[in-house]
Order: sequence, then C-alpha cells, then structure tokens
Amino acid sequence: MNTLRLPINFSVDSRIETITEGSVEYYSTLLANTLRIEPRELPINTSFGVLDPAFDYQKPIDAIRNACRYIPEILIIDVSSKLDNTGSIDTMVNFTIKET
Repeated sequence: MNTLRLPINFSVDSRIETITEGSVEYYSTLLANTLRIEPRELPINTSFGVLDPAFDYQKPIDAIRNACRYIPEILIIDVSSKLDNTGSIDTMVNFTIKET
C-alpha cells in the first residue's frame, strides 16, 4: 500500500502526494521511521523500535542493523557514520531491495 509523503505535499491536481510501495523512497522512509521509534513508545506493540544511538559514534550502525529486523524486504549493503565538526553524527545507509 502506498504511504503518505511527509511533510505532506500536494500535486498540481490537488492530490496528496504518496510514496509508491516497494520503491527505494518507500523503504528509505520505513527505515527512517523505524529508527525514530524507541521500544515501548507504541502502545500497540511495545517491543517494536530501536534504542536511540545518540552520543555514541558506533551505535547508529547497530541501530540500523536492528531496525532491519522489521523490514525484511531490504538487504543492507553498507552503513557508515561520520562525525562532523559540530558534533553531529551523519549516518549513511546503502541498501538493496530483495527480489521476491
């Protein structure tokens, strides 16, 4: 099922834009949303989520690997983190969509 593109945008014909299920953007969005949810945050399933890796340079890699438990349709190729001069950690994920 397609999902809403956030932030919400409208197309030229005044429809809410969506992300096509199965696309790279779709799985990127799923992965990003999974990483934003911590365990016990969702009352419907308290075991869903990934611990916040803030303040630890290596933890984003572990968090992404854990998040992939919830998205079996993708295969992580590479995960890298970079600490910038402001102290922020940028994490890049390279993945492929598994063939069905």
